[in-house]
Amino acid sequence: MPVDGINERYYEKKGLLPLIERDEAGRRLFSEDQMALLETVICLKNTHMPISGIKQYMDWVAVRSVFCSQRRRGNR
Repeated sequence: MPVDGINERYYEKKGLLPLIERDEAGRRLFSEDQMALLETVICLKNTHMPISGIKQYMDWVAVRSVFCSQRRRGNR
């Protein structure tokens, strides 16, 4: 999915794309999971959801991910 750098920077600055790695030249390196998150952000933005709502949703996704990971390991 083509994405311009302006949106990437904006979404990263707003905390919608956490933990983005960069190469030596400072270019963002997206894993497959991060690309899926970016696609989700773009889809939500296309529904005219405000950034605050997208941020809340992404926070819920992060919490769910941690919970599921702990649950798989048996840590409740």
